[in-house]
Amino acid sequence: MKHKDDISLDLFLQIFLVGRQIRKKIKRQSKDRMLNGSILLVVSRQPQTISSLAKLLSISLSTASEKVNQLKRNNLLQFNVGEDKRISLISLTSKGKLVLNQIEEHIKNHAQLAFKNISLDEQHSFLITLTKISSNLERI
Repeated sequence: MKHKDDISLDLFLQIFLVGRQIRKKIKRQSKDRMLNGSILLVVSRQPQTISSLAKLLSISLSTASEKVNQLKRNNLLQFNVGEDKRISLISLTSKGKLVLNQIEEHIKNHAQLAFKNISLDEQHSFLITLTKISSNLERI
């Protein structure tokens, strides 16, 4: 039986390697498209400020602002005044929702291949575990 520290090191290495594989696949495609798709996906779940979006996606505030403005110029995002009039929330336009649907289909196809031999219960457990790891890493 492996020691807990050995298992933790193996898990950390595997997470790193999976991250590298994902980045390699993204580089083959357009890195810009993945970031834009991630922005649309996050905003579709809940309207965001630029600063909250930057934090969620682990990107700089200037990158978030640049990408949001680019997506706004393409009529995919819009700014709405929040309850606090000083805060603008970013949300999807109807065109943004259509584009997001196309992106989600593309991601689902890749996800089906990546998770084809993994049960739904295992996927759910893995998601919970990754969420906990992410939360722990944010505290470091």
